[in-house]
Amino acid sequence: MMLTAEEILFLLAPGPVLAQVQAAKQEWGFTDLADEDFFALVLLAPTVGMALANGSISLYEELALNKKARQLSKGNYFLRKDPFMGGLSRFVQEFARFEAGCYALINQAVAAQLPGGPPPSPHLMTAPYFLVKLLALLFLREEESILASRGISRTEMVKLREIGDALGLGNSAVFEAFCATFVGA
Repeated sequence: MMLTAEEILFLLAPGPVLAQVQAAKQEWGFTDLADEDFFALVLLAPTVGMALANGSISLYEELALNKKARQLSKGNYFLRKDPFMGGLSRFVQEFARFEAGCYALINQAVAAQLPGGPPPSPHLMTAPYFLVKLLALLFLREEESILASRGISRTEMVKLREIGDALGLGNSAVFEAFCATFVGA
């Protein structure tokens, strides 16, 4: 359940979120990427953070990250070098430098779409569709159901909760219900 290019553009609608994204893009040196591609890279931060929770990215996690990145990238770079994938490589290598700023940008985008904050209902099926799609994008592989139980290590659960807090979702009933689908922590 990925966000479409149109949904990413909607999150970046002219205003404070777009201005912050453009400022971060300049500050972090990703000027070769379009604003939408840079924000797509930012949206991969929770995936990268979860993958790095154990200290390194496994081959399986790298393949899943690359698949998600290809789906988010608006570019059509079959026969030439894709700046988005080059940016992703640098993003992963320097992730500690970008992590907090990425979560702050995502938090701003979510706050702009949910001005009252996440809904009080703990039921994922009654949550705003945008929020469910965002949780799936940020924390799941594409083929996983948001309601299905899945295994997770204690280290990964701690990181998941840290990211949820950084995104401003940590205390929401919807995020708690989402976290309850993870077992083994």
